[in-house]
Amino acid sequence: MGCCSSKETETSKKNLESTTTELLRSEIEDKAELKSTPISKRSQTTTKLPPRRYSRGLSTVDRKPKNFTKEKAQAVNPSPQNTFKDSTKQYIKKFSKTPLRQHFSTIKKKFLDFNDSFSLVNDKRTGVKKIIKEVKKSDIFEGVYDNFIKEIQNFQRLDHPNIVKLYDIYELGDNFFLVYEYLPGLSLADKIHHESIGYSLASTIMRDILSGLNHCHGNDIPHLGINFGKININTKEGNIIKLLGFTYPWEIKKKVEANKATCYMGPEILNKNYSLFASDIWSLGVILYTIVQGKLPYKGKNVADLKNEYKKEIVFEGNDWAFTSDELKDLLSKMLEYDYKKRITAADALNHPWIKNNKPPSLTPKD
Repeated sequence: MGCCSSKETETSKKNLESTTTELLRSEIEDKAELKSTPISKRSQTTTKLPPRRYSRGLSTVDRKPKNFTKEKAQAVNPSPQNTFKDSTKQYIKKFSKTPLRQHFSTIKKKFLDFNDSFSLVNDKRTGVKKIIKEVKKSDIFEGVYDNFIKEIQNFQRLDHPNIVKLYDIYELGDNFFLVYEYLPGLSLADKIHHESIGYSLASTIMRDILSGLNHCHGNDIPHLGINFGKININTKEGNIIKLLGFTYPWEIKKKVEANKATCYMGPEILNKNYSLFASDIWSLGVILYTIVQGKLPYKGKNVADLKNEYKKEIVFEGNDWAFTSDELKDLLSKMLEYDYKKRITAADALNHPWIKNNKPPSLTPKD
């Protein structure tokens, strides 16, 4: 990634003003504070786009052809067993039954702020730090057990520079234990607490996370829990941006039923549709809006309040948007589209002019 000149850095520093805004650090509440001036308040060369209406359909992994039947699917892709259940039974035999204590020593339980089920461990075989997530079988929805097995099977095969790596899966008694790579560095919540994020850097973060999401969605894997705390930025080892903390539908369902909803959850989630790829785009749109404006797009911390908030249309006018380009406002409107069927997909967002035209800056902290 290219580096900004020292002159540009000094100029931008002089133009920044201090402001503080509470952000939701987890699905329930992000407690980081935005200390830089929201980038919407800074001067920017704007590009006028011709007025037009936007309507986006579902991504290819969401969309099924009309008159598509199970029989047609079997004809297109025949399988000797042709049942998900059989294939998952074969795969589950490969899960390790070795007691965790033989391979790992616990460094810290409840390691990640956003979920108590994550622990930081040391791999005794290699000396490498890793993260283990505990999944209780009793928490998994009745009837979706096979889908869960398929998803973690697919996830273990993922190889993308912007997605946390799943190394191993252990099945012990009534629990699964998922062993992920340990990510050093700062969360996006911590980064905006310590320094300013400009348009170019915001575009870089969006580009990398959208790239990772597009890869996941293409492999039938939604994230379902994106927020500031689940985006990791490692400036010491190649300025790598990674998405972590993948969530499962029953975890989202529990939060909604416990009335612990946040605006990272799209309208469809509040309407009990828990596993759509479009929900990830909504969450990322909330993050981009917050970086730009220094505040969340919607208030409310329970289902009823948020449902009322979501009915209000976001108007990209006034002094708050004076220095925001039409391209950026256009992208935000598509990411925060109420109707998930019309919401922009990760693939289309990657090709949006605001993402493509902004040059990636260095993520290394300025001296």
